[in-house]
Amino acid sequence: ACGRFTAACVMPLQFLVGDMHGLNTLEHQPAKVAAMEGIWETERGAPLTLFGIPDQEARTTHYAVKIPKVASLILTHELDGEVKGINEFEGAHPPVAPVFYAFRVMVGVGSLMLLVAGFTAWRLWLQRRQPEV
Repeated sequence: ACGRFTAACVMPLQFLVGDMHGLNTLEHQPAKVAAMEGIWETERGAPLTLFGIPDQEARTTHYAVKIPKVASLILTHELDGEVKGINEFEGAHPPVAPVFYAFRVMVGVGSLMLLVAGFTAWRLWLQRRQPEV
């Protein structure tokens, strides 16, 4: 029975491991992090861009939906932590759009896996609570 709940127990660990990997990437590949987050200018208290359309030529993210200070909090564990922008890495950063979109797909799929694992564990728990006939 424990095996059925394994995914529900282990999936949240992926977010912890992802956070640790993000901190490592910020230290060793800050240009990649800037592209993943769509952050163009270096700033303190950088907002988290949930959605948008990155435009490398205009050096902006059009129609961006942002949450203030959350990118800094996630990446530096400080609300006013400094996050370097893509413009700091002129000619030395990855193509922004593919990295930006791929990161969102990865987070979306991971969140969906967590949701499915949680839903499955909940259903199994309900089945165990029902008396056998």
